[in-house]
Amino acid sequence: MEGRTVAGVNTYTPTGQTGEYEWITDKTVMLQFHLKMQAKDPAMSGAIQIAGIPFPRNTEVSHNFPLNLATTSAINFPNGYAQLCGTIEYGATTILLNWIGAFAQSELPLNANDLTNNTKISGMCIYTVA
Repeated sequence: MEGRTVAGVNTYTPTGQTGEYEWITDKTVMLQFHLKMQAKDPAMSGAIQIAGIPFPRNTEVSHNFPLNLATTSAINFPNGYAQLCGTIEYGATTILLNWIGAFAQSELPLNANDLTNNTKISGMCIYTVA
C-alpha cells in the first residue's frame, strides 16, 4: 500500500506482503493478495493504492474489474461511509481503493489518514491484461 501523493515506506509483518496470480486464459489473470502493516510511515499521504500488481490492466475493455475484499481491519471508516471497494486502474499496475457511502454519497478515496499501524487488507480480482 502506498500514498499517491507521498508513497511512504511502510513496514509489513513477515508474511504481510504476499500475492500470487494465476492465468485463466491467455489474457485473463486472477490475482490474490494479502497486506498486513506492522508500522505505517507517517510521511505517507494522499489517496491509497495497492501498487505492483504483476500485469497492467487492458485499456480497451470498457467495464471495471472490481476488487473482492476478503479481509479488512484496523482501518478508520469516515463518517457516513460503510464499505471499502477498489478497482484496477486502466493500463496500470495499481489498484485504487475507495469508500462507498451508506446513503448514496459520492465515492471517497481511501486516504493515508484512514490507515493505522496494523492495517490489514486481503482480496482478489480477475482482470484482462494489456
